Amino acid sequence: MKIKDLKIGQILYAYNDQVLEHKVIEKQILETEDHKEQFWILECQSCADHSKCKFATKLDDYGDLVYSHMVNQYEEEDSESSRCKNSQYYWQNGSTFFLTRTEARIFVWQKNISYYNENIKKAEGSIEYNKKRIEEAEEKIKSLNEQKEELTD
Repeated sequence: MKIKDLKIGQILYAYNDQVLEHKVIEKQILETEDHKEQFWILECQSCADHSKCKFATKLDDYGDLVYSHMVNQYEEEDSESSRCKNSQYYWQNGSTFFLTRTEARIFVWQKNISYYNENIKKAEGSIEYNKKRIEEAEEKIKSLNEQKEELTD
């Protein structure tokens, strides 16, 4: 999704096993001497079994809104050398965001169609491979039967 101006309170949709609803709750700017980056903080409205996930998004080099990092739900790792992690990040990471639920649903259906077409290509390749193996086996059987007939003549 290409974004020019997101607004606080705006609802965005993404697909990850289901259509997830996200609310834009904050805009943050990280600025250093040579760099300025804008983050939009989203809150997942679909979280049901824990507090709502909050995560940062930003624009990538193509102008698409992409996941950046989690803002809440951090847990400590067992290992002292490990950094903190968020066990819910996988629901948000890699999401493609849309302005409407319908756009998110169309996206996943198109993705599914591509997946099924790939499966069909693989299956067709497997069928051709197996037909060829059958032909080779039949040729060997024919050859052995011919040899057997020559010996009995």
